[in-house]
Amino acid sequence: MENVENHKKLKLTSSSSDVSSLDDLISKLPSDLKRELFCRLPAKSLCRLKCVSKSMQSMIQDPVFVNERWSKCPPFCLELYTEDSYGEAVVFIQKFNQDGSGAKTRQRLTFGGTLWCLRRCNGLIAFYNDNDKLLLCNLTNRVMIRLPTIHGPSGMERFEFGFDSSSNKYKVLTWMEDKNAEFCISDVHIRTLEKDSSWRPVEVTQQFRSLGGKPRINVNGALFWFDASEARFISFDLADEKFGIIKVPGEINLEDFTYSMFEIEGRLGFVELPIPDEQKRCHFEIINLWILKNTVSHQWMSMLKNTTIPLEGTNLRSYYMEEEFTPVADISALNGDIVIAAADDDHQYIFLYSFLNGQFKLIRITGLGMRHIYVKNHVKNDVNLEEFGERVFLYNC
Repeated sequence: MENVENHKKLKLTSSSSDVSSLDDLISKLPSDLKRELFCRLPAKSLCRLKCVSKSMQSMIQDPVFVNERWSKCPPFCLELYTEDSYGEAVVFIQKFNQDGSGAKTRQRLTFGGTLWCLRRCNGLIAFYNDNDKLLLCNLTNRVMIRLPTIHGPSGMERFEFGFDSSSNKYKVLTWMEDKNAEFCISDVHIRTLEKDSSWRPVEVTQQFRSLGGKPRINVNGALFWFDASEARFISFDLADEKFGIIKVPGEINLEDFTYSMFEIEGRLGFVELPIPDEQKRCHFEIINLWILKNTVSHQWMSMLKNTTIPLEGTNLRSYYMEEEFTPVADISALNGDIVIAAADDDHQYIFLYSFLNGQFKLIRITGLGMRHIYVKNHVKNDVNLEEFGERVFLYNC
């Protein structure tokens, strides 16, 4: 027992010594070189360095440093999803500078119909068209294919789509939800997007209902659904092709709050938001924001609590006070920062929230004229979809 205690003390002393040495080393660097190095670090690393010393925390939280880091980041590209005045789906792809200005060129893709059950992953989108055909489109080269389905056109079929990082392959998961069977999922199959591939059955050992209607996201080789009725997450690992259960952080209150999921640096992010009403409609507020650290131990890390998003300089405050039906803000992540997108009839806004010092940065988007805005980081993708299915065209689906 004494040896165990001595080992713990030695480990603690060694750890403290390492931290002190790191602080001494960094403090000896010229200030310009120090800032240049820190500007190149990801947000996750900077958040850890804030815990090393008070001087390091002060520098990292300095608004001047945060703005300098933002300004040195390369321009970022976003996918903006909306519908035109005819109800047809439109996807805009636009590059933005860190100062909030948008590039003059903006790509526009019109799909000639509704994108039902839209799924997005690494610059690829998958959806059902108005004829219940499952389509997959590469937004980079605009190549679109029709995937053969095992069930055929059916209003009861559902699907998910994601990237298996262990094999570097995209996979499509399909299943049936029959209302006569209380929407329990059945006939589950999976298909790897590769030449001459076929559908394979997936074993389901637990009973899951209405996955197609639950909030969902794909994160780092896994699919996640938020099952509010059971206060849990349902997961599907694309590598071993098995379902699992993950506990939620804290308690779930569906009467007063709504919930959203997003990916942040390869991890699942989970947000608790108030349901808008007459008293709360004048601002956006994040009640809680967690990040899933470990899927095996169900370990969550709290990142934000009771954070109000400032609406000064926007038209959203009066809009959210006057309109009866107001959209919930779309939440995602970019370079370790939180991206919050919102719109009214005439204006679209993106708020960037920095974990380093709690600072918000506002980006205005012009020329879109849409009430609802959904944002996704755009990634150029060179995958050749024509190997996986029959090619179709945007207006011939």
